[in-house]
Amino acid sequence: MLEVRDLHTYYGESYVLQGVSLRVEKSQVVGILGRNGMGKTTLIRSIIGFTLPRRGQVLFKGRDITGWPSYRSVDLGMGLVPQGRRVFSSLTVIENLTVAARGTGGSWTIERVLDLFPRLRERAEHRAGKLSGGEQQMLAIARALMTNPDLLLMDEPTEGLAPLLVREMGRVIADLKTRGLSILLVEQNLPLALKVADHVHVLSRGRIVHSSAPQALWANEEIKARYLGL
Repeated sequence: MLEVRDLHTYYGESYVLQGVSLRVEKSQVVGILGRNGMGKTTLIRSIIGFTLPRRGQVLFKGRDITGWPSYRSVDLGMGLVPQGRRVFSSLTVIENLTVAARGTGGSWTIERVLDLFPRLRERAEHRAGKLSGGEQQMLAIARALMTNPDLLLMDEPTEGLAPLLVREMGRVIADLKTRGLSILLVEQNLPLALKVADHVHVLSRGRIVHSSAPQALWANEEIKARYLGL
C-alpha cells in the first residue's frame, strides 16, 4: 500500500529525516513511536506532500508520488488525521463532513461515520469549535474517512485525551483495521500503539532505530528506556 524509500527531509538547513524507509501493507497498522521532536510529524508531512523531501521516494499503490501536492495523494486514496485535529471550527459537525466528502460514491458516508461515532450524531448540528477535545478528535477522524481513503495517516490521535477517550480511539482504530483500512499511526501512547499495530518502528533524531513486532518492543527494556523514556 505504502513504501517509503530512504527519505531525507530538511527544514531550511535543519536535517530532520535522515534516511527513513518503511512499508505499510494492505489492511495493516504500522506504528511510529518516539519522543517529541524526533521527526514523526515531518515523516507524515513528507508522505502526504506538505513538506517535500530532498532525497528518497514515496510510493503509494505502486506509484511514485514523491513531490505530489497533497490533493493528488488524497485523490489517489490517502487520508490524513493531522496532529492537533484542525477541524473547521466555524462549521457544524455535518458541514465538516460534507466539505470533506469526495463525491465518488465510496463506502464511507455521513451515516456510516456517524454510526462509528455515535457521539458525533448527537452533536451533528453543533459548531466544531464548541466540541470537546475528544469530540474534535472523533470529527477529525470522521472527516478523513469521508475522503474514502485506502490508507489513513494518523498523527498523534490520542494527544491530550483522557484515558477513557484513549481507549475509545483504540476501539476505533481496531475497527477500521477489521474493515480493511491500512493505517500509518504516529503515537506516543505506547500501550495503545502496541495493542493495535501489526508492526512498529521507533524514530529517533530522524532515523529508525528499532523495528519489530509489538510484543518484541514491549519486551525490549533497553530500547524503551533509551528512546521512549520508559
